[in-house]
This record gives sequence, structure tokens and C-alpha cells, in this order.
Amino acid sequence: LQKNAADKLYANYLQLLQQQRILISPETTIRFFSNILVLSLEQCLPQNDQVGAEHKNVGAEINYRSIDALAKLIVFLVKFLDPTQNSVNVPNVPKNQNNLISSKIRLLNLFLKVLTWTILTNYQRFNGKFNQRPYLRLFINILNDLNTPDPSLDSNNMEVLLVFTRSFALLRPRRIPAFAFAWLQLISHRTFMPKMLISKKQNLAHGFHLLLLHMLEFLQGPLRQIDLPESIKQLYKGTLRTLLVLLHDFPEFLCEY
Repeated sequence: LQKNAADKLYANYLQLLQQQRILISPETTIRFFSNILVLSLEQCLPQNDQVGAEHKNVGAEINYRSIDALAKLIVFLVKFLDPTQNSVNVPNVPKNQNNLISSKIRLLNLFLKVLTWTILTNYQRFNGKFNQRPYLRLFINILNDLNTPDPSLDSNNMEVLLVFTRSFALLRPRRIPAFAFAWLQLISHRTFMPKMLISKKQNLAHGFHLLLLHMLEFLQGPLRQIDLPESIKQLYKGTLRTLLVLLHDFPEFLCEY
């Protein structure tokens, strides 16, 4: 589909959600997000009749079309859903822009909570055969789509960055070792790390500091061993590269912390 045609489809779907009041409460919104996330994961797996098929073969090819579409839908909902249409609409009353932004943040937060819970659940369910790739793709697509400057909401918004920070903290490597490579890629991503530090806001810098500590805490045990597994060697190299980027672009951050 061309962009205009695709946007029209998303707009029609958004209108349908509002007419049916699907997102009228946190409970119905969480149920909706959980269902579409499960459906998207099923569609991207090699065997659609098994939610865990991809997890059983972590090297298998993945069809990301459903994941990409879900990311676009979530960003579309967050940016363009009018919360006032999900409740009683009072005519001739101007919308409070701050309240509108807060509602959008809450919607994004609800989806990230569902996504985080799904990752934690599937990690426990599939144990050593957990596959991180679909979730990494979903997070990155959402970050990329929110990175487009937009007066309604984008990733320059401090609350948006804090919502992602909280999700990443819950998915820290010591809690989900099988998500460690994806996790490091996410916290060092160009649409996240620079925005956390370039704003000069203390709570954002402190939030990133805690994320970096989570990675160092995860590595300290394995790095005490004489013979390192190849996976730890690669994760260690990735962490060093992240520190080098910080040293080059944000040396004051390293000095302060």
C-alpha cells in the first residue's frame, strides 16, 4: 500500500475503535493490546498454529510484516486517538493540550506494559529457547516512528522517554538474560540514548545511568571467569562500544556518574 492509502486504513480502524469504545477504560485497552500482540506474534512465526513455534527455533526466518504493522498502529493510536471521543463529549469546551498529551502517554504506557509482561511471560514459558528478535523489532519500530518530529507527540517528549526507560528497566539482563543483546541495542539506539542525554534534564540522565548500571551488573559475574563464553565476549564488546560512544559524544555524563 502507498503511504496515503495505508494511513487512511489506519484512520478508519481508529474511528471504528472509537465508535465501539474499545479503548474506553484501562481494562478494555489492555485486553485489546494483549489480543493484537498475540495475533501479531502468531503471524510472524513460522507455524501460525503455535505461538511458541519461533521460540523453538531461534534461528528460523521471521515474517515481520505483522510486527511492523502493529508498531505503526500503536504509534498511530498514540498520536491521533482523541481520548475525549471515548467518553462523553462536551461541546464548545476547548481541549486541554496538557491533558491530551497525558492521555497519549498513558496509552503508550499501557501498551509497553502489555509488551513487557508478554516478554517476561514468554521468557519463563520457553526458557532457553526464548527468541528476542520479534520484540526487538517491535520496540525499534515504535522508537523510529515516534522519532519523527510531530507537534502531537514524539520521542523528544520527556515523558515518552521515561515510559521507555521504565520498560527497559523491567526487562534488564539479570532478569531476562536471553533478551540481553536486544536490550543493549535498545538502550544504545540512536532514537533513545542521545535523546536521554542531550536534553540535560537530570531525571533522564539519571534514568540512563541506572540502565547502564544494569548492564554492568549483569556482566560483572561472567567477566570474573577465565574462559568467557562467546556470547559474553560479544556482549562485552557491545558494551565497550556503547561506552566509547558516550566518551566521544557525552563525556560530561561519564564524568558526572
